[in-house]
Amino acid sequence: MNFAYYEYQQDHLDINIDFFGREACAPGYSFGPSVRENYVIHYILSGKGQLNIDNFTIELESGNVFILPKDIITFYQADTTDPWDYIWVGLSGTKIESYLKRSSLMEDFKINNVSESSFIKCFIDLQVLSDNTYDQNIDLLMDSKIYQMLYYLVKEFPSRQLKPPTPQEQYFNQAIRYMYHHFSKNITIRDIYEHLNLSRSYFHHIFTQQSGISPQDFLMNLRMKKAGDLLIKSDNTITTISISVGYKDLLSFSKAFKNFYGLSPSHFKKAQGNQKYERLLLKLDEDPNRLKKNRLFK
Repeated sequence: MNFAYYEYQQDHLDINIDFFGREACAPGYSFGPSVRENYVIHYILSGKGQLNIDNFTIELESGNVFILPKDIITFYQADTTDPWDYIWVGLSGTKIESYLKRSSLMEDFKINNVSESSFIKCFIDLQVLSDNTYDQNIDLLMDSKIYQMLYYLVKEFPSRQLKPPTPQEQYFNQAIRYMYHHFSKNITIRDIYEHLNLSRSYFHHIFTQQSGISPQDFLMNLRMKKAGDLLIKSDNTITTISISVGYKDLLSFSKAFKNFYGLSPSHFKKAQGNQKYERLLLKLDEDPNRLKKNRLFK
């Protein structure tokens, strides 16, 4: 096989498989200089070649992996006497860059001696799955395999720049998860710091230090964002919505809601389509932990 290429039409938000390919290159064959719109990972099956990226030349050989990063000028060329045979996959999506940056692949643009790694086994499995044109549900298996491949990439070849989370960061992340999972159950801040076995003052200190906002305000933002969504997008009653975001009585919910949005729940619902409140919900979507209540439009 001298050349094979397959394109995929995926529209996932986080990660997309854009294409697969394989080529046994002619001596001296080159590509570029060019700029990619996605991330293309190559695995060299045999032979040798060079990659030039940011005016830096990297020598590559059989058993190496190299990457063509998005939005960076690259040039690569097969050896004139021992040209390479490689396979590749093109990836895109909103999270692919952050996942790849957890690996040394984005620091060195290559990884040596990967032939026995679980990462490359998943990489090859993806190539095999791409040849399956008979199973209409093969996309589900391919999606799971791409996440597995990335998992082994960052586990076996981790970034040297990423530091493990501090104890404070771990407590903060646990608190965030707890809030998201339990905000509808009338939890209090005390429930959270007791769940983490922390004192109230220490919990408040690390949460504010990590997020720039108090845990009380974060929990309020979370509940009010959900309440605003439900008022606009559902036909539930205001009483039902108040219970679903963790309030036992309607009066407390209505007071908190008006203090947050500047409108009562009923008036907010009537204001559907108002660009001011649509922008408010969008801002809460983008960065809920850094918004201060009653300061969104001042």
